[in-house]
Amino acid sequence: MKMHPPGLLFFFLAACFTPTADCQSQKLKSMRCNIKTMFTMNTACTACAAAPKMVCPKGWLKTTQGLGVRNCRYTVKLGENTLSQPGCHHICKKEIEEKKCCPGFWGTECYGKFFIFLRCSLAVK
Repeated sequence: MKMHPPGLLFFFLAACFTPTADCQSQKLKSMRCNIKTMFTMNTACTACAAAPKMVCPKGWLKTTQGLGVRNCRYTVKLGENTLSQPGCHHICKKEIEEKKCCPGFWGTECYGKFFIFLRCSLAVK
C-alpha cells in the first residue's frame, strides 16, 4: 500500500478551502429584493382643540400638523343624551421593509450558487 506524503494532503485541503475570486465576486452578488410597504392609520377623532396634542403610536410618524384633518365626528355622552360633534384627527405613517431574496437566491445573504456559498463560508471563517 503506497502512502502519500502529508504535504500532498495539506495541499489538497488548502486548495479546497481557500477563498477564490468566486468568493469575492459572490459576496458582491448578494441578490436582495426587499419589499417596502407603507402603512397609514388615523388617530382617534377628538375635539379639534385637543387634536394638536394627539400623538401617533410608538414607531409611527405623524404626517399632519396643527389641528390635523377636520373630517370626522366623535360622540359625547351627556346624561341620557349622546351628541355627535365634528372633530379632528391626525394621519400616521409607518414604513415596514420585509427582507426577501430575489427569485433563485436564498439564505441570509441571498446567495444563489450553493456550492460556491458553501466553499466560501467554510474558507472565510
